[in-house]
Order: sequence, then C-alpha cells, then structure tokens
Amino acid sequence: MMDVLSDKQPLQLNNALWEYACSRYTHPELRDLCLHLQESRGADVNLLLAAGWTALNGMRMSVQQVHNHVSEWRHRIILPIRLCRQSLNKQICLERKLRSTALRLEILAEQVELAQIYRHVTEHCRLVPISEASPPSEKLDIVTICNQNLLDTLLCEGHAHPVIDSEIERLSFLLLNNETPASDV
Repeated sequence: MMDVLSDKQPLQLNNALWEYACSRYTHPELRDLCLHLQESRGADVNLLLAAGWTALNGMRMSVQQVHNHVSEWRHRIILPIRLCRQSLNKQICLERKLRSTALRLEILAEQVELAQIYRHVTEHCRLVPISEASPPSEKLDIVTICNQNLLDTLLCEGHAHPVIDSEIERLSFLLLNNETPASDV
C-alpha cells in the first residue's frame, strides 16, 4: 500500500469534512456515542463522522474502500499515539503536559485521516439521487443514506458485535442535525 503522505497531490487538511467533523464533535451526546462505539466496537470515529457528511452531501459512501484506504494510517499512527496518550497519568504534572501534547498530536493525525477520507470520497463516491426528478425506486432520503453508511462503517470493522438499530438511528439524527446543546449559563 502506498504511504498516504507520499502521494503526489498534497492533502487538503482544512476541508469541508474537517469543518463538519469539528462542528459536530462539539455536541456532547454525539461525542459520547462515537466514543462508546469506538470503545465497544472498535469503530473509527472519523468514518462515523464521514458517514454523516457524505449523506448530507447526497453520497453513498463506499465504506470498505474508504476503510481500506485509511486503515494503515489509523493502525500505524493514530492508535499508537492514542495508546501513548491514554497511558499517561493525568494526575502527575509532567505526564499531564505530555498527555496534552500527545492529544494535540492525535488530533493532527486524525485531521490527516479525515483529509484522506475527504479526498477519497470526493474522488470515488457516487452521488445518490435524492431529488424529486429521480424514479422512486432509485430515490433515497438522506437519513436512509446516513443509516446505511453508519451500518456499513460498523460492519466493516470486522467485529462480531450485533448492530443496535437505536444507536445507529440516534447517531444518524445527531450527525444530520446541526443542533448545538444549550449552554449551562
């Protein structure tokens, strides 16, 4: 597999998917559900976020292709950085500083993964007819597309956990709605 950072065309780190991911991930319920799926099913949070973004843009994501495209980066770079960060003690001052630095590095590595996903989906994903002009048999609504993208994302991780429809439906709702929770002022 080609090293993703040696591609001739540079990655666009600041892109529409990154902006979407940053804005959605600030929602505590969405963040908690994504982290729950990461912990319990090994889900890639960036692929979950991409499932919503592609659906909002009328795209059916080829999840297995995208997963294959980014899995080396995830396993070789992101997961070791995350493991390092998680092993540092929050209570010890020096380790807390290292943990903070590791977190910034982990976020940058995830931004690179999102840039890889963005490039791949914008070059390879197909648009799904959503407009009224499409025949009813070919038309899908954005929620259905998002649910299918999410289901494919959870299944492509290769874990034998049963998929819980309520988790997919709730995550889909949170990904497709730009609600920000009211602050406790």
